[in-house]
Amino acid sequence: LHEALQMLSAVFEALPVGVAVVSQQGELLLSNQEMHQYLPTNILPSLDDGRFDRWRAFHADGGQYARQDFPGSRALRGERVVPGIEALYKKDDGSEIWTQIAAVPLKNSEGAPNGQVSIVTNIDAFKRTEAALRLSELNQRALFDEVAKSNKNLSDFLAVLAHELRNPLAPILTGLEIMRVRADSTETVINVRGIIERQVKQLSHLINDLLDIARVTNGKVDIRK
Repeated sequence: LHEALQMLSAVFEALPVGVAVVSQQGELLLSNQEMHQYLPTNILPSLDDGRFDRWRAFHADGGQYARQDFPGSRALRGERVVPGIEALYKKDDGSEIWTQIAAVPLKNSEGAPNGQVSIVTNIDAFKRTEAALRLSELNQRALFDEVAKSNKNLSDFLAVLAHELRNPLAPILTGLEIMRVRADSTETVINVRGIIERQVKQLSHLINDLLDIARVTNGKVDIRK
């Protein structure tokens, strides 16, 4: 038996997680060094009044797990808690790390629970990476929304600008038409009128381009092949 316990202890120490065999009274009978950092008093947190406040676990609705609902206590009642629950553990320096706690009951020959095995896995790096990715996604979405808003503001501005520029064209074109039909127009007036007509056409093309840009930006252009 002694050799078996030594072999089991060596296996425990090789594991990258905290693992412990716990008695029905909640005392650690066998554990590795990784588990000792979480349970230095060798007592299950749910039964340790002095250290239970170091553990916080939450239900999906945000409610906090009660002491009797922690995996260790449930396993001592005969429940199998796998894959376990996620919980925050406060270290001696006050910092908190994310862990996952799982537990399975040990039963006697009659099937009654007489202890349990607890496993604590450090998932802090995973959780913080997950949180960072979630924050990055939110920031990207916010940036996308801001760009979309800016594009809409720009397209609205272009549309207003184009309409405002178009309004003066009507009287200008009317004046040019009057100049065209007057029989007493001099050569100078005719030349000036030609220059104005060419510039007005160019301005009209620019205004139409601005309106097209505004329509494209707002998705209001239908492609007809």
